Amino acid sequence: MRFMKTALVCAAGVAFSSGFAAGPVLAERIWTDDIPVGRAYVKPPLPSRPSSGEQRVAALGEAQVPSLAPLTVAPLRIALLHEITRLKSQAKNPRQIESLDALGALYGGEIAGPFWVDGDRFKPQVAKLIAEMRRADEYALDPADFQIPDTDIASNTQSAALGELGMSLAVMTYARDAFGANFEPNDISLWLDNKPEVPAAADLLPRLANSKDPAQVLKSLHPQSAQFEKLRQAYLVVTGRMQPKPVAMPAKIPDGPTLKVGDSDPQVAMVRKRLDVPAKGVAATYFDRALGNEIRNYLRRNGKSRKREINDTLRALLNAPPKPPKMPELETIKANMLRWRWLPHDLGSTYVWNNIPEYMTRVFKNGKVIHEERIIVGKPSQQTPVFSDTMDHIVFKPQWGVPNSIKITDLLPRLRGGDYSVLSRRSMKIVKDGRTINPGSIRWSKTDIRYLSIVQSPSAWNPLGQMKFMFPNKHSVYMHDTNNRGLFSSKQRAFSHGCIRVRHPHRLAEVLFRDVQGWDPEEIDAHLGKRAEENNEMEFTKQIPVHNVYFTLVADKNGQINELPDIYGHDRRIAKAMAGKSLQWLASNDPARIHQKRVQELERSTRYIKSSSSSSSRRSRAEDEYADYYSGLGAPRRGLSAREMRRLERRNRRASRRIKPAWPPDFFPD
Repeated sequence: MRFMKTALVCAAGVAFSSGFAAGPVLAERIWTDDIPVGRAYVKPPLPSRPSSGEQRVAALGEAQVPSLAPLTVAPLRIALLHEITRLKSQAKNPRQIESLDALGALYGGEIAGPFWVDGDRFKPQVAKLIAEMRRADEYALDPADFQIPDTDIASNTQSAALGELGMSLAVMTYARDAFGANFEPNDISLWLDNKPEVPAAADLLPRLANSKDPAQVLKSLHPQSAQFEKLRQAYLVVTGRMQPKPVAMPAKIPDGPTLKVGDSDPQVAMVRKRLDVPAKGVAATYFDRALGNEIRNYLRRNGKSRKREINDTLRALLNAPPKPPKMPELETIKANMLRWRWLPHDLGSTYVWNNIPEYMTRVFKNGKVIHEERIIVGKPSQQTPVFSDTMDHIVFKPQWGVPNSIKITDLLPRLRGGDYSVLSRRSMKIVKDGRTINPGSIRWSKTDIRYLSIVQSPSAWNPLGQMKFMFPNKHSVYMHDTNNRGLFSSKQRAFSHGCIRVRHPHRLAEVLFRDVQGWDPEEIDAHLGKRAEENNEMEFTKQIPVHNVYFTLVADKNGQINELPDIYGHDRRIAKAMAGKSLQWLASNDPARIHQKRVQELERSTRYIKSSSSSSSRRSRAEDEYADYYSGLGAPRRGLSAREMRRLERRNRRASRRIKPAWPPDFFPD
């Protein structure tokens, strides 16, 4: 080894000496002081470098020096950048600072403009833009927010710069308001997690400046949905900007004899149409029992004697002039319009639409509903978040990952007490690196159970049912089957722990397979068989946008706006924000933030199981949290009997000492 080191040093020395001997080569090499040398006393000579400009030109050759024309900057651009710098130094609003930064990059870059001024006057399309911005109140926006500049420009550069910059800021403010980005949805609630996609200044301003119809481009910044347009018309009616459409008078039902179930008459078809009761399996003129039941309910709702017959009383009610529809409150309309602005403008050619207050999911394809079904959503204390994401796979026979709250409050006391079969009884297992770990091989007295992966296999206990539809997101929310279907018959269906339960997931899977992916729906049953693989993830070839939305105002096929309950209070909170209520106050009263704090407290309070009275009350709350969480996923609510509670207390007392967590888990030797 010593011989090898000596040889290397000698070889290095030879290399240096041979390098020094070649004088012309040294002139071409550039040495730096950072290059290590073989010996401390060997220092390479520094080459001579040209010091003057003439020497550099001579060394490089005149042919290599490009001739550069002097850089000229238009005075208007210089004035614009000075004005942007001045306004930014005075700005306090973060959104205004963001807009000024974007304009600084735009006017200082290659796309420099000007977009709006031509000499000492505005370009012709500016008048159309200003006229459209002043009609912003027709879209529930305030024209005073835009600070439209004066149309008169003095014949100097400073005045032109002020007009150009003022117009650009007004357009960007209009775009921000059209996308509902005057405040972030998260400022109102963490469960409102849409991301408004405001167009960039570098895209919007040139597009408007070069458009033959810039007013139409401005209008296109608003949501283009037919539902949004219905809300806009309702806003115009409620604010007095538009007269309500006259209610169309239906054809009058003439006098005639009393008709009962089993009769046939042309009047029966007229009553069917008026009450919206289609004929199923019978002629439209035949009076069947289904029509009789609807007539009886209609008479009851109007305070009349309930009879399954077409009589003079029913004819008088149906021939009376219809009442004008009741309009929603102005604040509710504006809140729903704002939530439309938060959505992506391009929802997708095929997408899943989960309207939380309606408790319905729908699959849209090319603008038409191809599937709809009842769903169960999160309860008000554990809401289903409002956001958009992409469904990319489906899981058949899913395993359920047991959350920390259940691990700590329910499983840990039993495992520390020696009840290792609690996992097998519930079809649960501990998984590490793809292997199932025997719970008896773990020292539970020294193990922090939160770091163990405990999953529940598909079974009657598993609250996820046979399949789940995954659109991975930070909220860990997805759509899934359930083993507790009784709640779907309820009118109000806010029962879950945040995820979305689907009444007939098999039908939804069939639609996604057949109409979206182009797959054979018969494959679904093969993936659900007894011998089928557990937790089988099937990637979609065509990803599907999923929109969890919250609309309490929905227009039906006749254009009538139906109002749904504000089950989470989002309408109320958004109305307060739009009225100027402090966002800090809204955040301090945000149910999502309150829930987040409660979960953190629960995890801290149940990290160790103690026997003191205070920890006993915390443990009791944790047990309630366990039952609440488990039933919120769809499993039947499971309570503990008095005997089980006494047994649990005894086990907790045996494990009452404070133990330092150990990770990795402390396993007994094999």
